[in-house]
Amino acid sequence: MNDRPDSAGENRPATLIDLFGPAGENRPPPTGERRMMGYRRRDWVAIVGEADHQDVLRRLLDQQGRYMLASLVPEPEHSHDPNAIAVAIDGCTVGSLSPDLARTYGVVLSSTETARACPATLNGGEWDQPYLTVVLDFSGVYTAARDTSSMGGGTRQAE
Repeated sequence: MNDRPDSAGENRPATLIDLFGPAGENRPPPTGERRMMGYRRRDWVAIVGEADHQDVLRRLLDQQGRYMLASLVPEPEHSHDPNAIAVAIDGCTVGSLSPDLARTYGVVLSSTETARACPATLNGGEWDQPYLTVVLDFSGVYTAARDTSSMGGGTRQAE
């Protein structure tokens, strides 16, 4: 015999509606401050071009472990993309931001004389996934972009 009551009562297990509200409920997206309080999946971005720098990434993994600080360095003289932003760890280039991210946040990252830094995590490098990838905690850049746009500046370069 089932001990759970059939009607809504105090001893029944919680349902998804109890936990998340009825379907179609419109909740506003979290503000930047709330997003900064906890690491959410959307604050992490993967870089591109790590395949060309696997030897450097392997050395960094062996010397420093999986967690380190990466510098975002604008490259206005890049031959293929003037909006390119290189990702450097310990003075070595390990990849770059995707062209879309570089175009969107290039103004913010180029507005300071020093390169912006953000926490980086190395993933992979094990027997089941030998290829190393880099993900960046982009929450600081998102905050800088929000602050720049609230002061009247834009975060998008003219194409």
